[in-house]
Amino acid sequence: MPEELRAAARLFLTELDRYRVGGLSQREFARQGRLSPRNVQRIYAYEVGLPPAKLRLLLEDDPATGEAAVCRAYLTAYGSLYPGDALKWIRDRADQAGVPQRPEAVSVLERATHAAMREANRLVDTRSMELFLQDLYVPRRFAGSRDVRSEADLEARCGTASVTVIVGEPGTGKTSALWRLTGGLRRQTGRSVWLVAAGALETEVPIADIAWALRVAPRDAGPPVLLVDTVDLLLRSDEFPPVLDEVIRACSAAGAALVMTCRPREYELLRRYAEQYEVEKVQLGPYSDGELPAAVEKHAKHFIDRRFDPFAIAQAVLTAVARGLPIAQICQVPLTLRMLFELHQLEHTGDQPVETEIDVTDLFDKYWQLRVRTDARTNRTGSGPDDDLSIAAEMLAVVMLAAGTPRVDSAGTRALERVEGLLDDLATLVRRSVVHEVGDGLREFFHQTFFEYAVARAIVALGATALDALVTRTLVRPDDAFLGAVTQQALVYACRTAYDAAVVDQAFATLLNCTDSGVQQVAIAAYAQARHRGPLTATAGHRLLASAGKGLARRYLIFVSRVRHDDLGAVLEDLALAWEHDDAHVRAEVFGAFRSLAVIRRDPILDAVTAEDAPHLSWYLRLDPHAAQRRRKPVLDLLGELAPADPGWCADRLEEMARAATRDDGAQDGVAAMLAVAAECRLPADRLRRLLAVIPSEVRTDPSGANELGLVVAGIIRQIWAAEDADPVAVAGDLAAGVSSYASLGPGQGWAPPSWLSGPARLRALADLACDQEPAVADRLITILLSATEPMARTHIGNYFLKHLLGGGHRPRLPGGAEPAETPATKVARKRCAERLRTPAAAPGKGRSDKALWREALYAGTLPPAEVATIVAEVIRGEVDPGWLDVDQLAALLVPAALGDVAGARNALTRWSHRSAPRAGEGQLRRIVMPRLEHLAADFPEAFDHLIGDALATTDGRYLDGAITKIVHKRLTLPADFAERVAPVVHALLASSVPGTVRDGFAIAARVGHGRMVGSKTLGAALKIRDKGALTAVLNLVGAGLDQDAERWADPDEFARLDDALEALEQPDAAPNPTLGRRAYEYRRTLYCHSAPIGTVVERRATLERVRELVLEPGDPMLLEPLGRLLSRLAKVDVDAAAALLVDTAATIERIAVADSTNSWKSRRAFRLRHAIRNVLVALPYGAWKRTIAALAEQDVHVFTSAIDISIRERSDEAAAHLRKLVDTLHLRDDRVEAMLRTATTRRQRVTGGISTWAELLDLYRAGRES
Repeated sequence: MPEELRAAARLFLTELDRYRVGGLSQREFARQGRLSPRNVQRIYAYEVGLPPAKLRLLLEDDPATGEAAVCRAYLTAYGSLYPGDALKWIRDRADQAGVPQRPEAVSVLERATHAAMREANRLVDTRSMELFLQDLYVPRRFAGSRDVRSEADLEARCGTASVTVIVGEPGTGKTSALWRLTGGLRRQTGRSVWLVAAGALETEVPIADIAWALRVAPRDAGPPVLLVDTVDLLLRSDEFPPVLDEVIRACSAAGAALVMTCRPREYELLRRYAEQYEVEKVQLGPYSDGELPAAVEKHAKHFIDRRFDPFAIAQAVLTAVARGLPIAQICQVPLTLRMLFELHQLEHTGDQPVETEIDVTDLFDKYWQLRVRTDARTNRTGSGPDDDLSIAAEMLAVVMLAAGTPRVDSAGTRALERVEGLLDDLATLVRRSVVHEVGDGLREFFHQTFFEYAVARAIVALGATALDALVTRTLVRPDDAFLGAVTQQALVYACRTAYDAAVVDQAFATLLNCTDSGVQQVAIAAYAQARHRGPLTATAGHRLLASAGKGLARRYLIFVSRVRHDDLGAVLEDLALAWEHDDAHVRAEVFGAFRSLAVIRRDPILDAVTAEDAPHLSWYLRLDPHAAQRRRKPVLDLLGELAPADPGWCADRLEEMARAATRDDGAQDGVAAMLAVAAECRLPADRLRRLLAVIPSEVRTDPSGANELGLVVAGIIRQIWAAEDADPVAVAGDLAAGVSSYASLGPGQGWAPPSWLSGPARLRALADLACDQEPAVADRLITILLSATEPMARTHIGNYFLKHLLGGGHRPRLPGGAEPAETPATKVARKRCAERLRTPAAAPGKGRSDKALWREALYAGTLPPAEVATIVAEVIRGEVDPGWLDVDQLAALLVPAALGDVAGARNALTRWSHRSAPRAGEGQLRRIVMPRLEHLAADFPEAFDHLIGDALATTDGRYLDGAITKIVHKRLTLPADFAERVAPVVHALLASSVPGTVRDGFAIAARVGHGRMVGSKTLGAALKIRDKGALTAVLNLVGAGLDQDAERWADPDEFARLDDALEALEQPDAAPNPTLGRRAYEYRRTLYCHSAPIGTVVERRATLERVRELVLEPGDPMLLEPLGRLLSRLAKVDVDAAAALLVDTAATIERIAVADSTNSWKSRRAFRLRHAIRNVLVALPYGAWKRTIAALAEQDVHVFTSAIDISIRERSDEAAAHLRKLVDTLHLRDDRVEAMLRTATTRRQRVTGGISTWAELLDLYRAGRES
């Protein structure tokens, strides 16, 4: 600070308290300090250093009523120093001056929250059951956000002032996720959390109440949280609703966390308005592969009658999904999955298993019968009369189609008023939840697909005239995707019966004969789902499949498995035409279609693929090894599905494929996969032996698939023994004596397996066979095998027989065998185990003792800790210390016993892991205990306490790092305080002079908090390390920080420090090897894109010059991806600079030449930049957008097509029209541009509505109803 200002600055600080409460104006201070207003501002900037981002800290101790005055004074004195966006929250708070106290505000919000929670939780109320969301909910994972991927991440984000929007299509579970979040946050002591339905804002919950409640909420446990459900109901026009504006402003002013749910289309309006609030978009889609099994099992548990096994029903549904049945489309969406089970319960009262051969149209048929024709939910309060409301629902759908929109406004309502009683019926449909009222007189069906189904019913009911009119209009308006979706659904619905298929035959054929690509997309999708087809339709469909490109063939194959086909012969003819496309992708999908059809009707598919001239399997066998591996799964799935009809033929084909795999593939996974399918075919013993002969006798060099192959061989051997009624006692005697040729499995029968496979497979097979024996037989088998004396034989007996037998229901299933379960033989084995573990003496002779074999079988087995603890409890029987830390006693079982809640084990493990220093001679004990803790930490978080304690005692972070790595790979969430807990470990490891120890420290820091616990100076010094392993870990931390915490390096000093270190490391011969030097080279470019200063014009100019020099000029495609972050950052502060950089990036992509490339990498690179392209294009004013899009049109076509898609879907209709004109003007109509224009238009129209109205449809509908 200049000397002449120091005295005045001290005066300012002494008067600061007065200024904070508005008692000292700028003029008064200037007079007291004899300063100009400009110098007052300089003092403030120099001495106090209080930019808007830090003003909150100054206000924290003020009473809430004084904040507005302080903010007004701040804006008056210093508002000109900072950009407008940074001051917005201060203006919001300043506007709160004079807000009257509202003592009932918290009570109003509490009542609204309880009502919203109760409504979300109460899912089903029928004549026979009541069901709640808590019974069915499964934890969800999110997409579209770097920081919020799990429910725990979303909960953590609510610990800061923030705005988050959960975006998803109807039925994906947005309200359920908000219900879950509300419950989790309200369970935290001291948190103020409220959930409000968007429709209740201002009507039931005044905004003034929300503002006051947020302002007075306690904050010791975190900021208050407001959750608003279905804000899309408020976003029904291009104008942002004032009520939502006030909610966001109130949350921002109070420093609260705001979470909302919204549909994708309406979110775009919200995003455009609320950009200054840094809204985090979190996407919620259908159930993932990991979520679906739990969801189905919970639905089965609560909906299925007790006469059926819910687990078996769930497995049947999941099997149908895995086999590709149409039910998969239903189960993946939470709404339709619940409809499936709810309607099944309403229809059958739970006394029949769920029908798995059902498609979405079947589901809607049932819904129509049980919720439109009547209301089976007779216990629902206020459900209305139990009348048939089909006419009202169909009329509403027709009005929507005539208006060209999936929702009816006041004008459409006037059309409905002309029918007497129709509005009353619509009100009843609203009470039945078939139709939703969405504010301002708007009505829509609960799901857009159901609207398409309803209008299809209406048009098909009118007959040929209406169907012809619909098809004719689609031909005249091929670009109307909204109309096309309705046409597709109507044709599918019509072709559900042979009669209606004949009625629509001429119109359907006309549509299939159209040459417009958009119409062909609609036609082929409808044709693929047609259960019945008229002769003209079949002829036109065959012609289109034969003459069209592979794109239409693949579209046909996608849709053909979505319905149950009655005319399977015609479908097989179609598949033969699709096969004629000599394309590996198409042919692999033909196998998938065969498999899906075979699930319902196996014999016709078997005839098709076993015909003498069938080309399918021979084509696969001619593929090169790499291509065969990529196309293996659909072929194996088909053979597995056909095996029950002709096991011998399928086994022959599988044997051919396995022999080819052993000949061409160095790994065992291919052979294992093929033999696993064959093992399920229930083949005779002699045929199973031929399969074993496929396995080569030499040891494979590639270990992948070795374990799977061992399980397959064990399963086949078990089937052979069972088929020939082999005596398990005799088998055990042979194995104990070292005889390996029992039951014709030796070299004389054509199989000479490698030693690593022979013994273990037999022992696994015998253990599986033993599980089905009487307890006395199982006990005798154990005795016989443990009598073996050869050391390797005893090792195998422990690892493969005892471990498998102890596993019970947790042991791996052998292919061809029954599902594992606990049997009397399992109980015998566990009893024998406990007895032997109690004996202190070692067995005489060579090899491991019996006690050691049982102990190691438990240690390496699959039993969960609770069951191991049960066995251990029988061993110790109350002993104080049975040798928990003795490697010859129970040390191997210490960890599962402790985690299984054996008190003595828990205490012993705690004392040992929290020792102050390593103990002499404990090396073997650590090698036993620590891997188990590492392995179990993902399921038992308390294991981390022991891992951290051991790491501090030994300065060895290997096991802690391994456990954290497993958590990260499984996408699980670490405890909230985990970074604080491991920080001492990291600092201790980094202080070591041993490179390996330092490596572990940086590895842990990189995975916990993205390296925030490592200071920049420490990191800069670490980049000078020249040990390969340690430097790799340091660079991993740098990469994690740049990806997840780029703001850390935004400070000029921090940025310069890391920039200098990376620049030094990227120099030739500076790094231990070229790979690490290359990583430093790439990370430095990433640093400039993610963190370089761009706040002022001067900073932006300098940063962009360096980025063009370092990233664009080298022409290296691997350097381009980080540009996406820079483009997004620039779009917030200088959209014109962002647009110029985007054009330069597209030009760079265009000019990069890659030798022998198909240029596919360009598309991938453009796709990775898509999010950034979107951020730039939606932020540009219309005129600047036009100039930018014209410049992009002359550069890389992949970037341009992304720009087309984004602009059409997210900008105005004028922008879409300008794009089409631009493409025509510049003669850019190649296949990719044309396809993107159509696709983007289709996506937009299907949600927003068609391109025109169809008033004549109403007259057609009325005339048809009257007739």
